[in-house]
Amino acid sequence: EMLEINVIRSPTTITDVFRQIFCKFLRFIGKNLTAERITHRATIKQDVRIYDALVAILRRHGFEGLEIDLMMEKHEIISGFHISGNSMTDLYDDIHVRKQLSLEVEEHDKLHEKMNQMVNVMLMMDHTHMELLTKIDILTDRYILKKRSRSTPISI
Repeated sequence: EMLEINVIRSPTTITDVFRQIFCKFLRFIGKNLTAERITHRATIKQDVRIYDALVAILRRHGFEGLEIDLMMEKHEIISGFHISGNSMTDLYDDIHVRKQLSLEVEEHDKLHEKMNQMVNVMLMMDHTHMELLTKIDILTDRYILKKRSRSTPISI
């Protein structure tokens, strides 16, 4: 992603090369102010492209409308103005932190789901245990009643 920004910053297009040559020519003939204006406009366009690239990177990492605006405001990144390397580094760090938090939340949710499954299994085991105890009580009562009925003499 940083490479993507560096590609935007470096003059790689033929238009940039011709603009630089033209500005050097203008400076050579004494039109420094005109050359500065052309260079300034090109710099603003470049800064807008960098801003748009940063927005695209944020979107790729799951940020949306207001989140993007807040992130840009937090790092003092404004469309059309120079974006310092420190601002971009801080922005990437925040993206990384959010990604880590997202992974931790996913892991937490998985653990929570496993715990719920374990609780359900334990409840099922408790229910089964209670059923077994009830059946054992019933069988024990029947056995005792049967034993008593056999052991008592029949009186006539």
